[in-house]
Amino acid sequence: PSSVSITSVTPDTLVEGQSATITGTGFSSTPASNTVTIGGVNATVSVASSTSLTVTVPSSNCLPARDAGVTVTVSSNVSNTVTMRLHPASLLNLAVGEQVILTDPTQFCLQVRPSATGNDAYIIGVGASAESPTGTLPYVLTGVVGAATAPPSGLVVRPLPAPTVPSGAPMPQGVAGDVLALRRSHARAELALREWERRNLLDRPNARQQIAARRAGDISAAPPNVGDTIRFRITSFSNPCNSFTEALTRVKVVGQRGIWVTDINNPATDSLTTAEIQGYSDTLDTHVYARDTTYFGAPSDLDNNQRIIIVLSIEVNKIPLGVAGFVSGGDLFSRSSCASSNLGEVFYSHVPDPGNVAGTGARSKSSILFQMPSLIAHEFTHNIQQSRRLVLANGQTMTSWEAEGQASLAEEVVGHSVLGNTTGQNYGASVAFASGLGARWYGGRFQDLAMYYGWLPPGTSNKAADAPEMCTLFGSTSLTTSCDPFAFYGASWSFQRYVSDRFGPSYPGGEAALHRDWISKNVGLRGVPNVAALLG
Repeated sequence: PSSVSITSVTPDTLVEGQSATITGTGFSSTPASNTVTIGGVNATVSVASSTSLTVTVPSSNCLPARDAGVTVTVSSNVSNTVTMRLHPASLLNLAVGEQVILTDPTQFCLQVRPSATGNDAYIIGVGASAESPTGTLPYVLTGVVGAATAPPSGLVVRPLPAPTVPSGAPMPQGVAGDVLALRRSHARAELALREWERRNLLDRPNARQQIAARRAGDISAAPPNVGDTIRFRITSFSNPCNSFTEALTRVKVVGQRGIWVTDINNPATDSLTTAEIQGYSDTLDTHVYARDTTYFGAPSDLDNNQRIIIVLSIEVNKIPLGVAGFVSGGDLFSRSSCASSNLGEVFYSHVPDPGNVAGTGARSKSSILFQMPSLIAHEFTHNIQQSRRLVLANGQTMTSWEAEGQASLAEEVVGHSVLGNTTGQNYGASVAFASGLGARWYGGRFQDLAMYYGWLPPGTSNKAADAPEMCTLFGSTSLTTSCDPFAFYGASWSFQRYVSDRFGPSYPGGEAALHRDWISKNVGLRGVPNVAALLG
């Protein structure tokens, strides 16, 4: 067997002329001793170690977007081949009906991005200005078929880091360890889902048209009655649009803002009672919906029922990533575009499973009850962000750090409403970590921020090296330091609280209007340019 092996290539899509990083084993630390080919063409190696190569992606002679094999050869040892999507340095991007006239022969290479549906078409006309009206000039028009847009790749969840942890001060006070561990694994899974959606669904060139087609076909959907059964498709996360399980559910509670359904196959042991579900329905009606829409705006209503649907299902527990609950961007699309879509605004939640029926780890009823209100406040914010940017406006998604920081802020402001607190106060640990109250709404935010500074649960003496100086507010799942990959949740929440305090009092409409505009004012911008356009 070869002693040279490739384990990963980044970025996910290679671009001619840009840098790429190849990670693996058996490489030479001398750049020239590594022969890297991408699509059969040699790439220049600029930086090399035994486990990593930095290369410049070679250019082609006017080839379209395509799949290309990446290999590394050291001496006579040839690595495995990793297939990556390869794009030209630039792609022709025309709106429907737009025309462009090219007169420079150096521009006669037309490279277009493949459509996700294959329904795009271009008309190409060729003309020449000849001095003689009777003369003819020959030309050759050659077309090369690029890679058809592949089915969305599977969702990749990178493992949590296992750094060498020196001794240090104790982990900050907080909630029970099982809740903390579950929230950590949930955030990892949620981040992977959001990134998959942006890459494969929400930011596709024709995403807006697919959503518009769904809205044009809306039919009135009156709220169901308690006791009705409804089938829902629940993604397995392995391929969020095309891999799912269909669950038969029964309507338990119909509130003013939510429809609560339970999977008929949920474990009977320690199951949520109708009274408990009704209590959370009341919290959604009175606090979550009101505060989230005040701060972030009203969501779309694709299914015309004036409510969000909360699906409580053991199928969520079965997702082998530790997810606690989620909303799916695929639900904004028709099933012809995303087969797992339920064509509406839906939140999917795990359920008590003390006997580990799901096979992914036991989950106590107390931990489920503890998490549910703040989890819904968080995930409903993603519903608002996605629908206001994509369904209600022809925009693009927010970055992970914007979206997750804002959804974490939602937990804080809804907690204020539930507990009767207000912003701008100097509350201490007795409020932030109050058992069953403050800890539910605030504690997680501070523990996420603590992880940004290097505290790694569980344990009393866990402190990661290189934190926070090697961590980042902007979020990354590709960090190779001991920084926790979702530590930016706490950092972004803290930053957005700072922005709210600093600019909110003078912003027209206050900090709530600031966050509504953060989502909806500049829907064509995201990340730092979005914040700069909003605040200067």
